[in-house]
Amino acid sequence: LLRLEHHVARALASVDAMDSALSSVLQAICASQGWAIGRFWQVDEAAGVLRLAAQWRAPAMDALVSDAEDVTVLRPGEGLAGRVWRTAEPLWIPDLRAEPRLMHRAVLPNEGVISATLFPFFSGGRVLGVLSFLGRDRREPDARIQASARVIGDQLGQFVQRRRAKDALKASEHFIRSTLDSLLEHVCVIDSTGVILTVNRAWRAFAQAHAEPALLHALDGANYLHACANVQGAQAGDA
Repeated sequence: LLRLEHHVARALASVDAMDSALSSVLQAICASQGWAIGRFWQVDEAAGVLRLAAQWRAPAMDALVSDAEDVTVLRPGEGLAGRVWRTAEPLWIPDLRAEPRLMHRAVLPNEGVISATLFPFFSGGRVLGVLSFLGRDRREPDARIQASARVIGDQLGQFVQRRRAKDALKASEHFIRSTLDSLLEHVCVIDSTGVILTVNRAWRAFAQAHAEPALLHALDGANYLHACANVQGAQAGDA
């Protein structure tokens, strides 16, 4: 299990794409512990639902499970994953057929599976999602697996938070860029030393259309103050 935890840590650190990282983690856990299906459910806080973000299943399950039949959105308390999300507590069911809360076959997660274990992962005390694993055989609770699940859950919580922060930063940068480019005025953003951080579309278009040496040299990374100081001739006063 320690090797599995290290594998998960490496997978999350080396893969930037979230889908690829999650699929790798699910496959590693299922292959290591003999689970037939692994699923990653992520909380959509804005919509107040749990969404299926990634899954992996053993090839033997393809004939028993159809993607079209999979439930991909759950409300709090709905299904096994929704229950774990609501309670924020792990769940282990040795035999789904004997589970009193699943009296009706329609609410079983999939045909061909017998056992299930699910656990939430957190960040800052909030549940960010749920990992669920389904097996084809009856399986009693395993304390070692449950302890390892907590470690992997912590790793996933940190990974999801990093991805959210990165996506938020990217969205913020896109908003700023779009706002600057929407302005008709020539805008140049500089730091305290005069280094140009960015210019907007109007600035670039004017510089290219008029072949203004001062403007062509005053682009991202250049020092605007130095560029102005080096302007000579009739344009020196404007600079």
